[in-house]
Amino acid sequence: MKIAFAARSAVCAIALTLGGCATLPASFTTENVMKLHDGMGSGEILRMFGTPKNVSQTVCGANVGRTWNCTTWEYGEFPDRASFTFRTDDGSLVLNNFDVHRDGRTLPAAFTTENVMKIRQGMGSDEILAMFGAPRSVRQMVCGTKTDNPWSCVTWDYGDPPHGSASFMFSLHRGSLVLNNFDVRK
Repeated sequence: MKIAFAARSAVCAIALTLGGCATLPASFTTENVMKLHDGMGSGEILRMFGTPKNVSQTVCGANVGRTWNCTTWEYGEFPDRASFTFRTDDGSLVLNNFDVHRDGRTLPAAFTTENVMKIRQGMGSDEILAMFGAPRSVRQMVCGTKTDNPWSCVTWDYGDPPHGSASFMFSLHRGSLVLNNFDVRK
């Protein structure tokens, strides 16, 4: 399932990068991270982010009942890090899931009571982005693995416990990321 971010155009206007003294390469800009989606080829990831620091191969998919060999690329070091897990599709590595994490201990100032009270299920990712800015971390994975219909979901995180945190989980609906659930802890 290809996940395309509806907020892509809004993100292009954001001139933020992902961290000041980060260990991630400078290519991990907000714009590049928000372009990530399931199904991207490994060549595109290499062009966007450069050569990974670590590469490993293992068996994935045990939690969904269908195993396959997967390859994982890692960039950066704790606390600023990224991982991309690929499946093999006709001999090519294709992005299956990803996790980009940067240090961000406190919630952005935009997490006011007024803004938090505006959050509701069904909002688009572009609305969350406009209200709170770029997330600290973005990850895609398979959700609903214990159901008959697992789906790809994307999670955005802001802040870090115990300094206040927020998590927004989106699913793809008619080509857009739509808010499924959220958790804000101040």
